[in-house]
Amino acid sequence: MNMLAGCGNKGSETRTNSKQDTLSKKSSQNDSISNTLNSRQNTEISITTCYFTLPMDTTRYIANSETDSLKKGDQNYIYAIAEEMPMFSGEINDFIKSNLIYPQCALQEGIFGKVITQIIIEKDGSISNITIVKSIDPELDQEAIRLIQSMPKWIPGKQHNVPVRVKYTLPVMFNLPDKQPL
Repeated sequence: MNMLAGCGNKGSETRTNSKQDTLSKKSSQNDSISNTLNSRQNTEISITTCYFTLPMDTTRYIANSETDSLKKGDQNYIYAIAEEMPMFSGEINDFIKSNLIYPQCALQEGIFGKVITQIIIEKDGSISNITIVKSIDPELDQEAIRLIQSMPKWIPGKQHNVPVRVKYTLPVMFNLPDKQPL
């Protein structure tokens, strides 16, 4: 908005209120954008809103074909996240390093990488259902399975201070002596 102030016979000066001037400029910019959008008849703007709701319970259940109908509290319920996750008794990296036997053919061919496995830690700490999630080479996969089968019992996961079955992802690294670890 403009304000006029008279100063004797010397004429008048125009002064502007800076806040109102800024608002006026923004308003004219918005009008200009609006006119541009309205002039484009074939322009469609689509906005999609996605949201997820999480349950209040912090545990997740991994469903599979054998146990899809299981409910929490059932004997064979498998948790993906438990209040107390399973723990390896000792240092798992030390166990892997000292017990891993690199397959000779894979070593000669220069095959290396990370084999990702999923296991179920049972209520008694034993390991079951070893599956390969990411494979590098069949020989390395077999060595990862052999290594996991040779592990001692884990400290089982707990839900409400009761031991439960928990699905656990365990990567096994295969590094060549002359290569940097992945």
